[in-house]
Amino acid sequence: FAMPSLARAQTIGARVLGVVLLFALFTSACERVLLRFDATRKLHRHTALTLVGAAASMFHCLLALIATIWLFASLTDDGAPTDNPAGLLVLRLHTHVLTHRTDAAGCLFLGFLVFDSLFVIRHFHVKGIGGYAFLIHHFAFILACWLNMDTQLCNYIFPVLYVGEVSTIFLNLRIVVRAFDRPDFAVSAAFLVAFFLTRVVLMGLAVGQLVSLRASLYVLLDPSVLFSYLCLLPCLYLLNLYWFAKMCRSALRVLNGAKVD
Repeated sequence: FAMPSLARAQTIGARVLGVVLLFALFTSACERVLLRFDATRKLHRHTALTLVGAAASMFHCLLALIATIWLFASLTDDGAPTDNPAGLLVLRLHTHVLTHRTDAAGCLFLGFLVFDSLFVIRHFHVKGIGGYAFLIHHFAFILACWLNMDTQLCNYIFPVLYVGEVSTIFLNLRIVVRAFDRPDFAVSAAFLVAFFLTRVVLMGLAVGQLVSLRASLYVLLDPSVLFSYLCLLPCLYLLNLYWFAKMCRSALRVLNGAKVD
């Protein structure tokens, strides 16, 4: 299990670039539609940009959910019959998702992360679009995906993490609701619950699974993959916990009658 060869890296890079261009074209189309919809320019330019970003993110969420189901449907196990279920998820060591499927879904995820990072950097001055923590999250996942591109062992962690895009659906809906000055309590509550279930509970189980299998992983995996599994992903999980704590504090303030931006 090593990092991709040069030829394979070129193939992956071409696919990722294709996804970036797809989202760039989609964003351009969204901007044109929004300009026609808002012919009187009632929307502030910054609000329009957040709506375009939310539309691109929602498009990715729908593709990600389809990809996640497709990945879980290929879950298989070609290990030795003597392998015993292990870890928090109680899966045998050689349980995995078919590689050609993780390739396709991984390129989709990588391509969107690259596009979204560029979108955030370009519009970094716009309130409501990303931030430093957001970019750290994206860059860390880009690196993690790249390091794991040729890894079959425990690659079922990817669809477990990808389920987290369910929470992003509600985040995007909240952006739309707020853009048109509508009450957002229900969609914000749904976002909080979805974030907790997918990015706190499920991701916590995934990270715990990797940590519980660390003795076997040390023997079987390349150091770069170990860095991804046992360093990057736990750090990303801590970032999720930080965001969730901030959400809970904001929710408590709202329940106490305070106005929260």
